[in-house]
Amino acid sequence: ARLGADIKSARKSCGPLLVSFILASVATVLASTVALSVGPTQSLLANALGNDGLKVAAALMAKNIGGGINYFAVAAALGMDANAIAAGICVDNVFALIYFPASSALASGLPD
Repeated sequence: ARLGADIKSARKSCGPLLVSFILASVATVLASTVALSVGPTQSLLANALGNDGLKVAAALMAKNIGGGINYFAVAAALGMDANAIAAGICVDNVFALIYFPASSALASGLPD
């Protein structure tokens, strides 16, 4: 065991988590693709942010899969404008302020 970690035990517990992560990642990519394909989403993004609209959508998808640092890594890789980066993170935070209390309220009577 390295640094007191039981590698065999970690492998057993990480297997199901890895499957869950892969399923959630695939679902995020599919949902993002559908959202951009249906309705006026692309034109709304283009009207609001110009060429950076789809870049913000891609960065937010990456954030939802791998965390906040992914947002900034994708933004940098795609050469997003600083205003578009700020707008995307702002919208994400506003929706988080709605999503997390709502999901907490919906689950409040359920056991952990």
